[in-house]
Amino acid sequence: MNKIIVKFWLINLVISILLFLAFRVLIDQTPSSQQNLFEKFWDILELILNLGISFIYLILMLISSLTFFLNLNSKIRNNFYLSLLSFPGPALALVTYLSPVLVTDYQAAHASVLTNLVYFPIAYLLITTIEFLLFRRILRKSGLANSI
Repeated sequence: MNKIIVKFWLINLVISILLFLAFRVLIDQTPSSQQNLFEKFWDILELILNLGISFIYLILMLISSLTFFLNLNSKIRNNFYLSLLSFPGPALALVTYLSPVLVTDYQAAHASVLTNLVYFPIAYLLITTIEFLLFRRILRKSGLANSI
């Protein structure tokens, strides 16, 4: 059981780092309007804000990947809903929290960093849900779960 959970955790860790790198590339690709000194100053402040947001995003994904280890406890592993909360639960909470930002940002004329910040947790949520379904299938095939 330990090997299965560690394998899923490592896969999730690699996916988290890849999503973080994709988020950083997206931030780096945003055009800057450097026409005068004031706009250059705002571009520097926006860059610092983007770096902070991307670092917080990485920390949140790493913390949410640690919840996979809750499945080492047989009571959590054997309960479908508790096991479900340990896989995509933290990402679902983040998407639920950031979704109003996406709705209000669509009312504006342009996409911002916060809009991009919502897209990546949605992708992470879908990936962890697929991982959860694969995890439950492996448990069912190996007979390690009592009630699936």
